[in-house]
Amino acid sequence: MLIDIAESSVVDISIDENDVPIKREVRCGCEMLGLDPLNLVNEGKMVIVVAPEQADEIINQLHRHALGRESAIIGTVRRASSSIGRLVLRKEFVEQVVIRHEGQALPRLC
Repeated sequence: MLIDIAESSVVDISIDENDVPIKREVRCGCEMLGLDPLNLVNEGKMVIVVAPEQADEIINQLHRHALGRESAIIGTVRRASSSIGRLVLRKEFVEQVVIRHEGQALPRLC
């Protein structure tokens, strides 16, 4: 999870919800069930953190493979503004700091 990377590396990660590639069917299903697709366990996906100057080349390489065609740059990583790393999610016109919910089970759709 991105929040784990932010906290363990003491960095601030900002992502834009609109940049995360989520299939239309998944968005619709989550809306019907009242779930947030960004908080679901999702097998077969990965997050790659790279230096900004390498990002475009890596995305181009991923797009060449059938399983990487929907790869996207979804955010940025910066030195933490405090002694604790944070995950910031931009939604429409609002930015919110994502808070870890200890002990809360994640919905699992299989």
